[in-house]
Amino acid sequence: MSEWWETFFTGLWEQAQVGNWSEDDNRVAADKLERALELQSGAEILDVPCGDGRISIEFAARGYAVTGAELNQAFLAVAARKAEDRGVSVTWLRHDMRDLPFDSRFDAAINVGGSFGYFDDAGDARTAAGLHRALRSGGRLLMDVASAETIFPRYRERVWSSVDGILVLNENRYDHETGRNETDWTLLGADGTREHRHSSMRLYTYHELAGLLTDVGFTSVDGFDAEDLGRFRIGASRLIVVATK
Repeated sequence: MSEWWETFFTGLWEQAQVGNWSEDDNRVAADKLERALELQSGAEILDVPCGDGRISIEFAARGYAVTGAELNQAFLAVAARKAEDRGVSVTWLRHDMRDLPFDSRFDAAINVGGSFGYFDDAGDARTAAGLHRALRSGGRLLMDVASAETIFPRYRERVWSSVDGILVLNENRYDHETGRNETDWTLLGADGTREHRHSSMRLYTYHELAGLLTDVGFTSVDGFDAEDLGRFRIGASRLIVVATK
């Protein structure tokens, strides 16, 4: 039986994912990540999972040496095409983020777009350990996640949204025994196409996530509000964590 994330990012969801951010959105996001990571000129950066390459490409355009790792082959193909169109060079690799092959290679690593929490607790710990191993001493990991403190103050069981002309309904159920948000998704295309998906995401508190990162070897962990990089608090827009090796 396949895991939910192996088939989730296809069809209408792939269209929505690729069309969700503008070039301006990507520049603003990269500006914020640069500030939070305090990147030095020419830094080597790992982006995992890199999706369609929107941040990898923007970083490469700024002179960083970027490696984008992603399991979804369709996203990697889109990323490679976008990089070519932009005239920048990025190393694209197909990897499960639980099994990263890097050892003390990067100055910084990013895990953004709510891409942490797919797996069981052991799988998430493997992911964090691989990211730690990939960094040089003093390197920094930035994670952008929807934590329990950001989700629960505005938690809704049913939410409608529209992404690039695709109507999206997500129906949420939080399982307090597993700490996971179980979501049934319905996607409606402009041509009447209807698709269904299910996702299961572990919602960490800041305390839990910081503890996990410390357990795999990070020496310090700081939390920020993703909106303005201010102090993290309950009700923040999203959680940005910066952990130092």
